[in-house]
Amino acid sequence: MKHYFCRKLAINMKLIRPFLVLLFLLAFLRVNAQIPQAISYQSVVRAATGAPIANTSMNVIMEIHAGSPNGQVVYSEKAGVVTNQYGLFTHAIGTGSPIIGVFDAIPWQDGN
Repeated sequence: MKHYFCRKLAINMKLIRPFLVLLFLLAFLRVNAQIPQAISYQSVVRAATGAPIANTSMNVIMEIHAGSPNGQVVYSEKAGVVTNQYGLFTHAIGTGSPIIGVFDAIPWQDGN
């Protein structure tokens, strides 16, 4: 009976070992994964008439204010973007050329 139990345990370990290795690798990759330090942003650019400004290169300035829209600017950056046929552009705030502040130093913990 003891011999049968040891053989059964050995078979189970052979089946479990690959899963344990995979679990370890996934845990290791998860620990080393990093979240990009940026905020995804999209906007449609329109003329004064309301018509989209399509297929156009332009510079935009992004600002993050403390507390309210009129609060102190804690971060500002300039970025070159290109609109599509609908006037839409996308940008990752934090990847442009900083004007004021450092994106990684924004005091998010203040909750403002």
